[in-house]
Amino acid sequence: VHVNAGSTERRTLLQACITEHCVAELLYQRANDTEPTWRRVTPLGFVHASGAWFLVAFNDRTTDLRVFRFDRIADVRRTGETLEPVEF
Repeated sequence: VHVNAGSTERRTLLQACITEHCVAELLYQRANDTEPTWRRVTPLGFVHASGAWFLVAFNDRTTDLRVFRFDRIADVRRTGETLEPVEF
């Protein structure tokens, strides 16, 4: 599944990935970068802080927990892969 639409569709797809423990790819624009890059993540949940929404996700490349500002996520793709839930 590939979503290149408004924030509601991106949030709905990411919420499904959270519930189903699936891997997603995010087209993410970092604040200081000129071009967005694709990130492969396992979404864990959303957090609202400082007036903005953030996606908390496990980054497959760095094997770290990362936080992505939701309004910087330009596109979302669901890979079809699922993973076991991450234990903290």
